[in-house]
Amino acid sequence: MHTKDVRKKAEGLRRKGYSYAMIAEQLEVPKGTLHWWLRDIPYSPNQYARLKRKQGFANSAASRTNQAQERGQQAREEARHIMASTSDRDFLVAGAGLLLGQTSPSPQGAFLRTPSIEVAQFATRWFRDMAGVTPEHFAPFIQIAPGRTYKEALQHWAAATQIPADQFGAPRFTQTKPTKKNPGGRDHGTFYLAFRGCGERYFKVNLEQRIQGFRDALLGKEAE
Repeated sequence: MHTKDVRKKAEGLRRKGYSYAMIAEQLEVPKGTLHWWLRDIPYSPNQYARLKRKQGFANSAASRTNQAQERGQQAREEARHIMASTSDRDFLVAGAGLLLGQTSPSPQGAFLRTPSIEVAQFATRWFRDMAGVTPEHFAPFIQIAPGRTYKEALQHWAAATQIPADQFGAPRFTQTKPTKKNPGGRDHGTFYLAFRGCGERYFKVNLEQRIQGFRDALLGKEAE
C-alpha cells in the first residue's frame, strides 16, 4: 500500500508536467496506479518531459534502424553463402541476365554500360570466359562529365578491367552541367563495353547472335 503522502507527491509532480514514466521511476509506483490516481489532473508536459519524450523517439528510431541494418547484413551474408557454391552454368546465367537488363540503346554497339567498377570487372570476365572473347577484341570506351580528367578515368578503368589503355576508344563527354550535389559527375565516368573485329569479318555478328541465344534461352524462347 502506498501512503497518502506518496500520492500527494505524485499529484504534485503531475501538475508540474512530469509523465507517468518519470513519476513511476522517482516514486517507485506502478504506472497503472498512477493512472488511477492522476486521471483527473490535466497533463501539460514540462520542458524536461518533452526532452525525454524526444529522446525516446530518437532512441526508438535508432533502434529500428539498427535492427534493419542487422537484418540487411544477415540477408547479405546468407546470399553470399549461397553464391559461394555457384557453378559455371550459374555464372553463365548471371551474365546473360545482366545483359538482358541492358535495354537502353548504347552508342557504337556497346553491349553494356555501367558506372560500377565491380560490374565492369564481372562483365569483362564473363565475355572472356563464357562468350569466348579474346583480349584483343575488347574495345571499350568511357563517357565522362565536364570537369573530370579523362586521363585519370582511363587509367582507372584500364587497371580495373585489365584491358590495355590503348584499346579504349575515343571518349564521350556528357552535356550534364555540374550541380551542388554532383559538382563533377561520376568520378570516373561510365564504362561502355564494346568490341572490335580485329580482321575477323563476322566476329561482331557472331558475338551478337551468341548473346541473343543466351537471352532467348533465359527467356524460354524457342529457336527460330
